[in-house]
Amino acid sequence: MVSADWPPLLAGLATLAVAPLLGLWVGQSPQVALGITLAVFGGLVLVLRPTLGVYLLVAGGYYDVFFLPAGFALLGPGDFAAFAVVPAWLLRVLARRERYRPPKHLFLLVTFLLLALLSMALGVDASAGRGPYLRTITYVISMLALIDLARDVGVLQRVLWVMALCAFGHAFFSMAFGDGTLRNGGLFDEPNVLAHHLCLGALATAGLLLQPRGRWIRYGLVLVLGTILVGVVLTISRGAYLSLGVAFVWWLRRQRQAIILVLVVMGVGSWVTRNIDQERTAFIEERFRMRDESVTNRWKTYQNALQAIAEHPFIGIGYSQFMKLEKVVELRAERGRGAHSFYLATLAETGVFAGGSLFGFVGLHGLALWRVRARLERLADSPARPVPA
Repeated sequence: MVSADWPPLLAGLATLAVAPLLGLWVGQSPQVALGITLAVFGGLVLVLRPTLGVYLLVAGGYYDVFFLPAGFALLGPGDFAAFAVVPAWLLRVLARRERYRPPKHLFLLVTFLLLALLSMALGVDASAGRGPYLRTITYVISMLALIDLARDVGVLQRVLWVMALCAFGHAFFSMAFGDGTLRNGGLFDEPNVLAHHLCLGALATAGLLLQPRGRWIRYGLVLVLGTILVGVVLTISRGAYLSLGVAFVWWLRRQRQAIILVLVVMGVGSWVTRNIDQERTAFIEERFRMRDESVTNRWKTYQNALQAIAEHPFIGIGYSQFMKLEKVVELRAERGRGAHSFYLATLAETGVFAGGSLFGFVGLHGLALWRVRARLERLADSPARPVPA
């Protein structure tokens, strides 16, 4: 319930927000100023309807592919969503009576941020890490807002719908407006990044299919899932194939009635691909032989990361400065390339203590989710107990 103090508070915040934005409009990019203005006023609306911010953050993250230059950084839909949601969330946290409940083990994430800041300052090129570090801070605060606002089961279900539809849009665009190459990159112009977003959408769609639905809604979800899976196949991302394959095998262990459907879809898809797009089929088979340059070069980048970890184990070479690795580590190959591994890059850039803190935070929450899943499965398998009279 909104108290009587909210209207003047919102009016005051709007007045304070507009003044600097008008200055930015004159001196900088009008498009960016308009985007920030809309984000601010959108944030004022989100103070009254906070759960809308959850869907805005998810959709903004999915379509963070269009950027506007703001002088200090390139800003995309995800950034503008954060500009709207985070201030609105902070206002609600300050105004509501109940105490804010932060995620468990938050100290590990804070430890990572502090050590990453130290690593950035002492790194080989601190200027290269400032923008990414500020963006990471924004991501962390947005994550805290998302967790706090999405505590309701209904909100989480609608998040799955947003993810499924956003992934469907990406998959459809990548197939309808492909650039003619063997590997579709879609709006991201990068097959592996597109595959990552599609895989998340595929899992969200599968989760929606597990729930009781009307017949036509289930048919629609099957169509959405099929489109997303075709989009994943056309990226020819081996990591996506393997990770999504393992996830679906795990899903099918409790959905035995779906195994026949999956086998039929795989069989039909394989036949169609072999007879219609033989060139792409041959390319997929060649990549899974694991003998191409991508595999050998990637292993070299892993070795570079491991060498950096061994030589700079405590604070790393500098947060978000892996591309500058050759300035502090003697490299024999693959200069100026990323690590192709988030885990190795984090350890190489920030050191084992910072990386261990971040992975510990994620791992402990993953373990908690695993325990919740196991408990829910036991409840689902247990026979119904009679209600005592």
